[in-house]
Amino acid sequence: MRWISLSPRVYDLVKAADRLSACQYELRLTYENFKCSAKEEPINCAREAPLRILSFDIETDVHIDSSGKDEFPTPNAQSIIQISGMLKYKRDSEPFYRNVLTLKSCNAIEGTDVESFEEESDLIKRWLKFIHDADPDVIVGYNSCGFDIPYILLRAKRLSIPCGINFEISNPIFRPGPGAFSSAPVIPGRLQIDLYDFVFLEHGHPSAKEKAELWAVGIRRKLLGLEASSFRFLKQRKEDIDFRNIPKLQAGTGEDRKKLAIYCLKVK
Repeated sequence: MRWISLSPRVYDLVKAADRLSACQYELRLTYENFKCSAKEEPINCAREAPLRILSFDIETDVHIDSSGKDEFPTPNAQSIIQISGMLKYKRDSEPFYRNVLTLKSCNAIEGTDVESFEEESDLIKRWLKFIHDADPDVIVGYNSCGFDIPYILLRAKRLSIPCGINFEISNPIFRPGPGAFSSAPVIPGRLQIDLYDFVFLEHGHPSAKEKAELWAVGIRRKLLGLEASSFRFLKQRKEDIDFRNIPKLQAGTGEDRKKLAIYCLKVK
């Protein structure tokens, strides 16, 4: 990451009412007037920008039919039941803030700000406000561009919740499965990193050796999924909850929903 310097005479400062993003400052200029630091120029850590990074995950309800078969969640039918997040600065190894928003009550989780809502619409409104207040420079998720963010936006649209200037997305078409949406969202002023795309493009499918290691610990499905990638690269397992149990936990007690919240948080 490099610094960019600008001469004061080559840009216009955009007024707050005309901004396309939620950034504190927005400038208008042509790309020829960017001056980037040289690639070989040593970075002075004292001058490194304190980038704020948000990693997040959502949980949706799961429909189990009368035969016991599960169906991939669709934004026309299944609600968002939890959204978790962690904030950290680029220079730090540990997050300085953790939160989880839950539909219905949830027991306390140590070191985590838990907020519960009776209506899904209030949960989504709170998350949108959280994005604005937290003001992350970078948003990280796993399949977040292919599922999480478009799902939130389409649920918001279905519930008539305005998203303001935080997000832009062009006519997403939903297709059940990985990379479920036809177009990725754009969040002006914020860098999005979808780790699913990174794993797929940079590392591809697991090798025969990696597949054997995954099989040895019981991971035999979704070998590009979050749990498989977590074990493949970090040798860590996700909190063990079968997604078919999500409806039962959601319909249970505050302690049951706490288990689901820990599952939601554990992906970071």
